[in-house]
Amino acid sequence: MPSPDIYVQVTVTPHDRESGHPSDSPQTALVEVPGTRIERYRKQSPYAGEATDQQLAEYLAGEIGPHALARAGFHRSGPWCIDSVALPQRPQWIEARLSDFSYDSMNAWLPTRQSFV
Repeated sequence: MPSPDIYVQVTVTPHDRESGHPSDSPQTALVEVPGTRIERYRKQSPYAGEATDQQLAEYLAGEIGPHALARAGFHRSGPWCIDSVALPQRPQWIEARLSDFSYDSMNAWLPTRQSFV
């Protein structure tokens, strides 16, 4: 059975190099990982093993999320903590919007204040 498209929320939190504690507010991106991209990664990666589609989508989204945020002006030096979680369905707030960033068949949206109203 083909893999479904999966939407992943990626949160990037900058951390202080000395203390290891968060040094700024977390930033979030939403990434659409197409089922075809998940299947391609599963075939190409020796590490995919028994991972679920959701786990692979979270990994792939964690790769693109920081790049989307950087293009939007989120530049912080030092280490980052990246958290990602697969969502159960496509969020409604992206329905009427074009993606803000695309790479390797994946699309990313950056939330706006209106996204949560």
